[in-house]
Amino acid sequence: MIAVVRLMALLGASLSLGVAMAAQTGAAPERPDFTRMTDAELLSAFADAAQRKETDFCGFLVPLYWQMEMRGSFNPNVKYMRAAAEMSCAVSEERWTDAYQKLKYVRGSGKIELDRIASINIAALAGDRAAASADLIAFLDSPEAEGQTEPLAQTARNLFHSHRQAKDYEGLLALMRGLDTPGHLASFSEDMQISIKSDHFTAEVEAGHPDRAIELVDQTVLADSVIDVLGDRRFEKYWPQLEAKAGLHLQVFLEAELRRAVANYQSQPDKPGAIRSLALAYLRNGRFEEVVALLDKHQPSDFTGLSEDMGWALNAKVYALDALGRHDAAGDIFDRIVAQADDPSTSAWMVNFAINRGERLVDLGQYERGLEAAELAGRIAEEGGNGYARMLVRRAKLCALTALGREGEAKAVMMDVEQHLADSAPVAAAAMLCGGAEDRAAEIVRNELNDRYRAMPMIRALQKQSFDLYGTSSVTPSLALRVRPRADVAPVFERVARDIPLEYAPAFGTRREELAAHGGNAVPNQSQAATTP
Repeated sequence: MIAVVRLMALLGASLSLGVAMAAQTGAAPERPDFTRMTDAELLSAFADAAQRKETDFCGFLVPLYWQMEMRGSFNPNVKYMRAAAEMSCAVSEERWTDAYQKLKYVRGSGKIELDRIASINIAALAGDRAAASADLIAFLDSPEAEGQTEPLAQTARNLFHSHRQAKDYEGLLALMRGLDTPGHLASFSEDMQISIKSDHFTAEVEAGHPDRAIELVDQTVLADSVIDVLGDRRFEKYWPQLEAKAGLHLQVFLEAELRRAVANYQSQPDKPGAIRSLALAYLRNGRFEEVVALLDKHQPSDFTGLSEDMGWALNAKVYALDALGRHDAAGDIFDRIVAQADDPSTSAWMVNFAINRGERLVDLGQYERGLEAAELAGRIAEEGGNGYARMLVRRAKLCALTALGREGEAKAVMMDVEQHLADSAPVAAAAMLCGGAEDRAAEIVRNELNDRYRAMPMIRALQKQSFDLYGTSSVTPSLALRVRPRADVAPVFERVARDIPLEYAPAFGTRREELAAHGGNAVPNQSQAATTP
């Protein structure tokens, strides 16, 4: 009895949403009493389950296989089927240690073929990051990796997050060095290759290797990494060299990004992924009108069945419209996207847009609507979000509740922020500031700046909004303006960082500010000379 167990449906953002959705919608059949069945009836139930690709592992398959095994009248390999079902049940309930133990047992039997990508994710979530990393590298060297671009990207991101959550920075650095080779990078999309190089850069910095990290800047060609370097004193001796290379407003790096996106779009103009990349590149270059024109051409009239790539392209349009002062049109897009939240096909990624919608409304000062949107995002994030996503929700809720004077509810959210500080200290500090706890926000900031492994994200968070490359300008209290100048923070910041000179602020942030000063009216963009399809 040989079977292929595929768990990727269970391994979405929360790694259990597929089963949860099936249970909520009543997709699983009524659970029979297998102890009362004859052998023939058990065999029929087994065949029917295989035919319909049964996903109720806990309530149907585990008891079915147990009964077949106990009878002793079926193929003895049924015990491995039972163990595989128990593994899938543990995955659906996020019992990662149990799932991993069953995985190792089943894999050791050699009787059942397990989905290798799912197996890597289970190992990582169970805390065996070294084994998961080694398995990922080995998988990239195998023919099976071909055509697995998106699952591999998600698995790599999960592993990065797992290492950071465990503060296993040496393990993360070893993984990044293993991935950042021509042979292994070839298994990923161009966007993911750049992301891996950027994360490798950060890992080298955190491990105390700035000389090695600076060598990677030319390879990343990513403005985000350049901003990180220009603010971090570990790179002080490289600042003049990098400033000359980047050009004013990081134009050299941002226009290189745009040229890649234009070339990709021209080769496949109807592919949602190419539209997404071009929309984001236009946005980051401050070319807001072109983002809007691109999506006016490509966005569907009906958002039913919306793809994730098109969702991100539309997200870019939202921020472009906001920069242009067209807030109602921007809000309508997010409302229409989130209206698809009940569609099971969106379950793994809808959380991103639900959170962005809630954050946007709060950042615009629309606190009643922002709170309602953040509560919806919170419900989705509990099912399909990671710790960082949930911290973003907490920040939006705390800002809104505080602004609305709902102190009791705000205090409860603030306690939740404290309990989950490791999910994202920069977002937690911003949440505390929003909630009126400025002293606590300053304490969090100091602690992060004094830790070499955690300093860089906080340095970035303390730069002015001019250095944003994404999002809607916020009316909420700013870490850069309120916490950064404090007498108990400024000396700590200045020891490890600097305020990046504004002439290197990217076009996105600077043009957004110029448009706001002119009431959203047209302001020429200095980077218009870049390639346009």
